[in-house]
Amino acid sequence: MLFADITGYTALCASADPEQIQEMLGRFFDAMDGVVESHGGRVLDRAGDAVMAVFGAPVAHGNDAQRALHAALAMHGAAAGVPDCHGVPLRLHIGIAKGEVVAAVISGGGKAKYSVTGDAVNLAARLDALAQAGETLISDALYREVAASVEVEAAGSQVVKGFGAPMELWRVLRLRQARGERMPFVGRHAELGQLVGALDAVRETGAGATVLVRGDAGIGKSRLVEEFQARARDMGFDTPSGQVLDFGVGKGQDAISTLLKAMLQVGAPDDEGQRSAALQAAIARGLVTDAEVMFVNEWLGLPQPKPLEAIFEAMDNATRQRRAGEALGALLQRAAAARPQLVLIEDLHWASPELLRLVAAITLAAARAPMILLLTSRIEGDPIDKAWRASIHGSAFMTIDLAPLRPQEARLLAGGLVEATSRFALMCIERAEGNPLFLEQLLRTARAGETPGLLPSVPPTIQSLVLERMDRLAAPDRTALQAAAVIGKRFSLANLRGVAGVPDARCDVLVAADIVRPDGPDFLFAHALIQEAVYASTLKSRRRELHLAAARWFDTDDPLLQAEHLDRAEDATAAAAYLRAAAQEAARLRFESALRLAERGGTVAADPARGNAAVGCELALLCGEMLREIGRSTESIAAFQRALELAGDDLLRCRALMGIAAGYRVTGEFVAAMHALGEARPMAERLGLTIERSRIHHTQGNLYFAQGRIAECDAEHLLALQLAEQCADPESQARALSGLGDARYAQGRMSSALDYFRRCVALCDEDQIRTTGPNRCMIGHCLWYANQLPAAVAEARSVCEDAQRFGIVSVLVFAHASLTQLLTESGSLQEATASAEKSLALARLAGSRRYEATVLSFSADHSLRRGDRAQARRDLDLALELARQTGLGFIGAALEGALARVADSAEERVAHLAEGEALLLQTGIAHNYLWFYRSAMEACLAARDWPRALHYADLLEQKFQVEPLPWVALMVERARAIIAAAKSGHDAAAIARLQAVRAAAVAAGNGWVLAGIDHALAN
Repeated sequence: MLFADITGYTALCASADPEQIQEMLGRFFDAMDGVVESHGGRVLDRAGDAVMAVFGAPVAHGNDAQRALHAALAMHGAAAGVPDCHGVPLRLHIGIAKGEVVAAVISGGGKAKYSVTGDAVNLAARLDALAQAGETLISDALYREVAASVEVEAAGSQVVKGFGAPMELWRVLRLRQARGERMPFVGRHAELGQLVGALDAVRETGAGATVLVRGDAGIGKSRLVEEFQARARDMGFDTPSGQVLDFGVGKGQDAISTLLKAMLQVGAPDDEGQRSAALQAAIARGLVTDAEVMFVNEWLGLPQPKPLEAIFEAMDNATRQRRAGEALGALLQRAAAARPQLVLIEDLHWASPELLRLVAAITLAAARAPMILLLTSRIEGDPIDKAWRASIHGSAFMTIDLAPLRPQEARLLAGGLVEATSRFALMCIERAEGNPLFLEQLLRTARAGETPGLLPSVPPTIQSLVLERMDRLAAPDRTALQAAAVIGKRFSLANLRGVAGVPDARCDVLVAADIVRPDGPDFLFAHALIQEAVYASTLKSRRRELHLAAARWFDTDDPLLQAEHLDRAEDATAAAAYLRAAAQEAARLRFESALRLAERGGTVAADPARGNAAVGCELALLCGEMLREIGRSTESIAAFQRALELAGDDLLRCRALMGIAAGYRVTGEFVAAMHALGEARPMAERLGLTIERSRIHHTQGNLYFAQGRIAECDAEHLLALQLAEQCADPESQARALSGLGDARYAQGRMSSALDYFRRCVALCDEDQIRTTGPNRCMIGHCLWYANQLPAAVAEARSVCEDAQRFGIVSVLVFAHASLTQLLTESGSLQEATASAEKSLALARLAGSRRYEATVLSFSADHSLRRGDRAQARRDLDLALELARQTGLGFIGAALEGALARVADSAEERVAHLAEGEALLLQTGIAHNYLWFYRSAMEACLAARDWPRALHYADLLEQKFQVEPLPWVALMVERARAIIAAAKSGHDAAAIARLQAVRAAAVAAGNGWVLAGIDHALAN
C-alpha cells in the first residue's frame, strides 16, 4: 500500500485562492495517477491532497513491492514538475507498507467502489504521516523484500500509532545496481561426457554425427553447450554457431548467415566490403566453389552478379532449396576437412521449414566429415519429427533430453551464490523444482534480503524474478532494456540507440547484471525467457511506442522487420508493410518466406480494427502467385478467389481472374480456366492493360494446346506476341514466342517452330529470363525432324549439363527425356538406355506421369532392339496406363502404334492400329502422327503386310505436305525401299535404293533407320 501527501498543503490552502488550489490539485492528481498506473498500481482514493494506491490488486505482478517503491520515487520526481499556486515545485511525503489485505468491490449509497482493508493500509497511512518533506518511509517487512534493489538509511525504531510494539522503519535513498556473477557448471557431467565422447569418435573415425539437446526453457541447455564448446576448442575444433530467433531477425542475422559469417571470420557483419573479402578469401582457398557462390552470396547478403542472378532465378523453388542445402553441406564438409568442426544451431524450436531442410543437409554432411552438428530445442515445439528423421537417410543422430537438476545438484548450484544449506537456499531450491535458470534468478534476486528464520518471498513465475532484477536498474537502463526487448533477443548497439531514441545508450549495466551478454559486435539476452519477461512487463502503450520507433528506424532498409514491428504496434499500416516485405522476398525467389509474410499480412488486413481490403487483395494475389510457384495449385486457386472477393476495382479483379485461370490450367480444369479468362479479358481491354492482355492470350493459347485445338492455340499466341511487342515487355514476348513455337511444333511445322524457339532463347539470353532450358530442348526436337540429329543431341546434352549443374528439376526432367529420345534415334542404344533410367528416376521424383510414359515408350524400343519383346510389352502397358491418367491426347496414339509392334497376333495388331487412328482424330499434336505412323509402318513391315505399310507411309507423307519434314521423307522412303527390295527379290535397283536411304540416314545421324535397312541389305 502507498500513501502520498503534499508537504505544507494546509498552509498553501490558507495563502491561495480556492480556485487556484482546485486547478493545482487537478494537475497534481493527473501526474500522480499517471505515475501509479504506469507502474502497474491502482489509485483507490483521493482525499484532499492525499493519494492512496495499491500494488498487487486487483492484478498481481509478482514484483509489486518493487513497483510501489519505484512509483514512490517517480512520484517525487513528478511532483517536482507540478508548481504550486505560487510557482514553487510541490514536495511530497510518502509511506509504503507491505502485508495482506482484503480487496473487494463494496456497494453502498448507490455506487460500487473497489477498496482494500487490512493492517498494511493503516500502516502505510501512519508512515506517510511520519515522513518528512521529500522522504519515503517503508516498513521493515517491505525493506526485507526489496533490500537487494534499494539503498536505505535506518529511520530508527519508532512507535506507530495503532500498532503495539515499536517498529523498525527505513528511509529510501536511491535504487541500487547489482553486478552479475557466472554460476558454476553442475549437474550435467553425464551429458557432457556423452558429448565429449562424440568428439573423440570424430577424431578417431573422421566421421561425424548430429546431436540434439532438448529441454524445457531454462533447464540448462545453453550452459551445457557453453561448456561443451570450451572442451571442443581445447581439442582443436572450430566452433561456429548460429541461433534461430523467433522475432527481430534482421537481414543477415538468421542462423545460417550468422553461422557462415563466423566460419568465414567476417569481423564486421554490417560491412559489405568485409563480407565480400571474406567470400573471396574462401573461394581462393577452395572452401567455396563457383557453383556455390550464388547461395553464399544470399546468406552473406551480397549482391548477385548478373550471370548468377539469371541462373538463380531460373531454378524452381524446390530445386533452389535443394541446391542450397547441397552447397551448405559441401562447404561445411570442406571446412571440416581442413579443421574439425563443432557446428552449433540453437533454439531449433523456432526454425522455419526452409531452415529445417538446411539442417537436414548439414546432418547428411556431418555424417561424412569430421564434424559434430549440435542442435538445441525446447521439448515443446521440437520440430524433429518422423518425416525430418527420414530425410537424413539414417545419418548418425543422437538426442539428449535434459531433466531437472536433482536436489543435490541444485544445492551445488546454489552454493555458488549463498550458503547452500541455509533455510533460504533450501526454500529457493524447492520452489525452483530443478530448473537452473529459475533457481539462479531466485538466488540473485533475493539473497541480499535473507534474514535467518525468515521464509523467502518467492515469486510464482520466472517473469516475476526477471522483473525484480529489472526494477533495480536506473531509468535510462530500464528504458534501454525495454527497447532491446522490443527489438528481439539479439540486437546491436546502433539499433538499440535508434529505437530507444537515446544516442548515448550503453549496455554496460545490463551486461554487469547478466541480463544481456556480448555476442561479437552485437548483444544477446542471457536467456530467451529474460527477453520475453521484459517484453511482457512493458506497458502495452509503451510497447506500441517502441515498436513504432523500431519500424521507423528499420524503415525500408529492412522491410521484414518494419512489417513485424508495425504489426506488434497494432498499426494500421502493418498490412501494407507485410506486402512490401513479401514482395521483396518473392523477388529474391524466397517463395515460402514470401508466402508466410503475405499470409500474415492478409490476416492483419482482415482485422476489423485495422483492415484494408485493397491491401488484403494485393496480399491474396501474392499468396496465389507464391502457392503456384511452390506447386500448391489448388490452394493457389483459393487464394486468387479470395483476392477476387476483396478486389475493389477491375484491375485487381482482372489479376485475380488471371491467377485463377493459371491455376485451373495446371489442375486440368480447362472449362473453369477458360471461364475465368473470359471474365478477365474484357476488363483488361477496357482498362488498356497491354501486358495483362498479352498474358491472357498466352494462357488461353496454352489451354487450347492442352485440348489439341492447335489452330486456336496458334492464333492466341500470335495476339499475345503482338501485344507484348506493343508494351515492349521482354518476358511477355518470350512467353508468346515459346507458345508460338509449341503451336507450330504441334502443327508439324518444325521449321517455323525452330525459328520461334530460337527467337525465344535469344530474347531470354539477352534479358536473363527464366524460360531458356525448355525452349532449347525444343530446338533439339526441331533439329531432329530437320535430319540434323547430331546437332539435336548436342543441344539436349548442353541443356542437361546446365540443368544438372544448377539443379533445375523441371528442366532436368524434360531435358533428359529429350536426350533419351534423341539418343534412341541416333542408334546409341547403350547410352540411350542409361539416359532412360535417369529420365525415369527424375520423372518419378517430379511426379511427372506424362514424361514417365514417354520415356517408357523409348525403353520399350530399346527392349525390342535387344529382342526382349516381353519387357517391351510391360513398359508399353505401364506407359498406356499412365497416359490414361493424364490424358491420351499427348502420346496415346503413339503408344497404340508401339503396342502394335509387340502384338501377339494379327488381330491384336490391327486392333491397336485402329485404336491409334481413332485417337489421332482427337488430337492435333504432330508428334502423335509422326510416331504413330512410323510405328504402324514398322509393325506392318515386320508382319510383311506390304499394302498396309505403304498405306501408312502415304498417310504420313500426306499429313506433312504443307511444310515437308526431311525426317518424314526419310522414314517414308525407308519403308518404301524395304518393300520394293522384298518385292523385287533384291534386284540391283532395289539395293541401290536401300543404299541411298542408308547414306541419307548416316548423313542425318539417324542410327534408328539403319537397323531395318541393314537387315534388308543383308537379306
